[in-house]
Amino acid sequence: MSTLSAAGAGPLAPDLVELHACVEHFSKDQFQFLVAMALRESEAGFEHTDLLGPLLNKSSRHDAEQIAQALDKMDAPLYAGDAPEQVNRDARGQVLVQALIDMGRPKHGDVYEPLMERLARSDDYAIKPFMLQQLHRHIARMPDAARDRICAALLDRDGGARERQLLAHEMFRLLSHLSSDAQDLVYDKTRDLFQELGPLPDDRAKRLLREILYSERLIDDALPDRPDQRLKWNALIDSTIAA
Repeated sequence: MSTLSAAGAGPLAPDLVELHACVEHFSKDQFQFLVAMALRESEAGFEHTDLLGPLLNKSSRHDAEQIAQALDKMDAPLYAGDAPEQVNRDARGQVLVQALIDMGRPKHGDVYEPLMERLARSDDYAIKPFMLQQLHRHIARMPDAARDRICAALLDRDGGARERQLLAHEMFRLLSHLSSDAQDLVYDKTRDLFQELGPLPDDRAKRLLREILYSERLIDDALPDRPDQRLKWNALIDSTIAA
């Protein structure tokens, strides 16, 4: 802990590996000290947010709730012209996704519950495209159940149509990592979103949908072992274009 709390200390991989191994033996005060350090702002911004993943790895649901409540109160540095609440939403969302990625395979499965609750909160936690790209790169490190829960939480967000369309497409890109039930959920949400948005406005939008976002190649890659699902997705895209 003295090494982690040294002035100017940044991400130190060996220390984080050691933290993974010993965090469950910390006292309540030591645990809270590290949570506060992880979310403490310095002149260089938030330097220790990478502590949260290791802290959560061996945490109980109660401990995870403490971390989530601390995230709820997180204040990010502001610059001229910034809207404070939007900056805080962005920062909370980024740290939340980072913690989920860095957690690995936690000792207690219910540790995800407080985090999933926050992940679905559009008003308090922003989810940006680069965060989803990070999630995509690291999702194979997560337990199967966690992948499904993350998918469900993201699809449950109540943002605008653009945000929900982006989230649905990112979950489509993750189909090969999801269970069959979660795959069905992504399909249902995507179908409902297409129906909500109505007919595509022009040929350019039709080409974007079929050639870029949901091409046959992407559908094949997303569902390599499920020909029935590939047929269903292709039919959905074709019917959306023809509507």
